[in-house]
Amino acid sequence: MPSIGGLGGFVLISLPIPWCHFARTHHVTGRLDTYGLVQPVADAFPPGPRALVAQWDSWEAWLIHRSIGIRHQEHKMFYQYLVQTLPPRSEGARIGWEERPVTSAGPVGVLGWVLPNVAIIDSWGLNDRIVARFPARPSAHRLRQMAHERQAPDGYVECFRTNLLLEPPHVRVVPRPAPLRDDDIRACEKRHWN
Repeated sequence: MPSIGGLGGFVLISLPIPWCHFARTHHVTGRLDTYGLVQPVADAFPPGPRALVAQWDSWEAWLIHRSIGIRHQEHKMFYQYLVQTLPPRSEGARIGWEERPVTSAGPVGVLGWVLPNVAIIDSWGLNDRIVARFPARPSAHRLRQMAHERQAPDGYVECFRTNLLLEPPHVRVVPRPAPLRDDDIRACEKRHWN
């Protein structure tokens, strides 16, 4: 029973921080205004816990500047931006798998929903095992960015002969000179994986 009380106490103590953050940021709706959104909240707390919350603010800023632990409002605005930019799923679902449509993009979540029959190579490596395991190429002049500094190996994306063009708010499949077969796909994955 003491552990349940301790857990309950921990939850009660931790709730004010996210609610304070929400109160200060839920009205921020511009895509650029929410990009890398860091909102300190320590000044909203009484002197006792203020130092602890200030430390939490600094940890959060450290994480956000490295693309880790992005706040809800930024995710929400990015989602809305993608939904406004991409075609509706009803249009994307009309693209069939017969021609093996392939495209490459960084943010693949909403795009994958909109284009259910399209193979999307995740250029950031979050969903692509080749890109995810390829050594990162960090830049000396910027902070490391979790899951955003990976790049596909040279020739990897080209091997799949991408043929889907994103022309917001529409997409278009471009015919290939030669069809992409399942054996071609397996050969591309094997070549770059090894």
